[in-house]
Formats: sequence, structure tokens, C-alpha cells
Amino acid sequence: MNLLSVLPVCPAVLLSTTLLLPSRVANRIPVKAGKIVRLLLGIQSVMAAILAICVIPGGLVGLTGMPEAIFVGSVELFHLDALACLMFLLISFIGWSVAHFSIRYLDGEPKQGAYFRWLSLAIGMVSIMAISGNLLMLVAAGLIASLAMHQLMVFYKDRTMAQRAAWTKFVISRLGDALLLMACGILYQSAGTLNLTNLFAQSNWATIPDGNLFEIAMGLFVVGALVKSAQFPFHIWLPVSLETPTPVSALMHAGIVNAGGFLLIRISPLVSQVPSVLVIAAVTGLVTAVYGSLVMVTQTSVKKRLAYSTVAQMGFMMLQCGLGAFTAA
Repeated sequence: MNLLSVLPVCPAVLLSTTLLLPSRVANRIPVKAGKIVRLLLGIQSVMAAILAICVIPGGLVGLTGMPEAIFVGSVELFHLDALACLMFLLISFIGWSVAHFSIRYLDGEPKQGAYFRWLSLAIGMVSIMAISGNLLMLVAAGLIASLAMHQLMVFYKDRTMAQRAAWTKFVISRLGDALLLMACGILYQSAGTLNLTNLFAQSNWATIPDGNLFEIAMGLFVVGALVKSAQFPFHIWLPVSLETPTPVSALMHAGIVNAGGFLLIRISPLVSQVPSVLVIAAVTGLVTAVYGSLVMVTQTSVKKRLAYSTVAQMGFMMLQCGLGAFTAA
């Protein structure tokens, strides 16, 4: 393993381990907890920027000694291509902004230390999801991030709408997670690996013995991604999620809800082998985009307009994926 390659992702790993700090301890040092999370995200942002500069232009990877795929034994731990590095940079910067805003927004709240524990876990897991080199690791990181976001959404126990939105999202997200885990299992049975580098190396999936299993796996990946990205009719939790703490809704709309779209872009070399499942993504995305846009223009609340514009944007993203325009998405 190249230590230089692993160094930029160390803050993400540290962010993910803050859950080991008990809530009662974190609540005793709320300001310090927030500043530590902000510091880690600041360091991660700088490292992610350096990594992106080295990788995205192309040709500089060899000069810095950073391989695209980082293996531990037979498992591909990280896949540091241009897509991963760009997403890692965006997540790091958005996470730092949310953490910085949260320190002032929650000033005086008795349980803000616990809040920063879950915020740190959520952003850390999404960061790991962006650079994962193994599909099971990617899906698991997304699942843990979703569970952490649930804890953030129910932070205010007295906000009924926020509680309802959180539990609705919890049920819908678990459905999406179940579909994605099933897809991982079927894909492993078909291909014998979940490492991205090994999967992308297969040029023609139509020739493999278990081609039908591969098609089923891709179908489950697409449907799971649609469910996780608030596509119609699974969008019902998103408009009322704005009742959650403002930093949480900002993180949700700016990053977390895009996880399903990122998954399809990440496995685009695989899913593009099965055009029929792309049709599902395109049709669902079109319906969601039109629905979200029409409902948005009828809303009088700025927050509601923002929520439905997010629904429409996610639909447009899935439409682009369904049409094969993964780069544009």
C-alpha cells in the first residue's frame, strides 16, 4: 500500500470514528467538539484539493506516486480516479461549510456535542463512499451515512414534521439499501468480485456465463439508486425535511440526496451494458423532473420551492444517467 495515497483520506477515517466518543462526554465539550470536526474537515478539504490537482488533469498521478487503485490484500480499498477525487473535494468543502455554520447555529443547545458526533460520522462516511474501491464498501458507507443523517434529522424532538420526515426517509432508505445489498450479492455471484478495477476490466459482460444475473444486479442497482435519490414516488420525505435543523437540511439537499445519482455514475461502465435498465432510470427521472418543476411553481413558501426544485434536479440527473449522459449528470 502506498502511504502517500492513503494520507489524504485519513481525516475521513478519523471523522468516521468520532462516534466512539460517548454523547455525554461530547455534550460536556460542545464547542471543542464542533471545532475539532471543523478542523478535520478543513484538513480534509486541503488534502482533497491537492489530490484533485494531482489526479484530475491526468498524467500527474505517476509523478506523485499515487496509484488509481489502492488494494489491501485482494480487496480494493480506494479507487482514486478523477470522479472520486472531484466528489471527495466537493463533499469535503460542503462538509466544512456545514460544520462551520453549525457551530453558530447550535450555540447554546444542550446536546450539540452529540449533534457533532453524528455530523462527523455522516460526512466521514459520505467521503469514504466517494472514494471507495469496492461496491460493498460503497453501499455500506452510504447506509451508515443515512443512519447518521436520521439521527441529525430527529435532533429536535419537539418538531413533529421533522420527526415524520425522518422516519419516512428511514423506511424508504432502508428499502433502497436492501435493494443495493441484494444487487451486490448477485453481482458477486455473477462476477466473483466487487472491486471496481476488476469489474471495469471486464469489457463485455454479455459473454460471461451468468449474464442474466448481471442484468438482474444492474436492475437492482438502478432501482435502489432511484429509491435513495428521492425519485417519484419516493420523494415524499424531502419537502418536509426542511423542518430539520437548517445545517442538516443544507447537507441533505446539497449532498446526501445525490448519493443515488453518484452510484449510477460510479458504475456507469457496468450499467451501460444493460440498456433496458437505463430506460427505467430515464423514464423515472423524466417523471420526477416534470413533477418537481410543476409543483415548485405552485408553492408560496421559499423553503417548499427549494425542496421541490431539489426533487426536480434529482429527476433531471437521473434522466441524464438514463440517456447515457453520465458526464453531464
